[in-house]
Amino acid sequence: GVGCDVTASTLADEDLYAVKARLEHLLNTSPAMIFSFKAGDDHGATFASNNIETQLGHDPREFLDDPDFWVTHVHPEDRARVLDGVGTVFENGHLVQEYRFRHEDGSYRWMRDELVLVREPDGTPLEVVGYWIDITDRKQAEEALQGYAERLEWSNRELQDFAYVASHDLQEPLRKIEAF
Repeated sequence: GVGCDVTASTLADEDLYAVKARLEHLLNTSPAMIFSFKAGDDHGATFASNNIETQLGHDPREFLDDPDFWVTHVHPEDRARVLDGVGTVFENGHLVQEYRFRHEDGSYRWMRDELVLVREPDGTPLEVVGYWIDITDRKQAEEALQGYAERLEWSNRELQDFAYVASHDLQEPLRKIEAF
């Protein structure tokens, strides 16, 4: 028989298992939804973290099985801009976009999408890795703040108009008193 010491291999397998368990935990519990897609022609998804279902109600397999799933769920008003942006990731190697994506319940959620191009050692594009994070609450707060700012600006204009009128109306009695 032949004997071989497999201690190093067993320890490496244990380390690999621990790293895999940590990574799966991070991917599935993070508020960021992690994904990757091919750098080829159809840009089909190659990975989608399970928390996509928790965040957006869609089964991650929908992204993997249908190359057009992502595109068809981007809000129609944002679609052209977003698709143009994705093309730039192949030039710049990085892209950050914000757009609306349709939740399983039919509502749209604002997403912050950050992409990074992964290349082969020879420079050939391999895949694009990215993450989404739901920024709907932030967008709603920004809209509310914008509304408050517009109302404040209107109120300030009204106050300035009132101050001008009041100042003008008070000048005449003061002139008469001065003349007296």
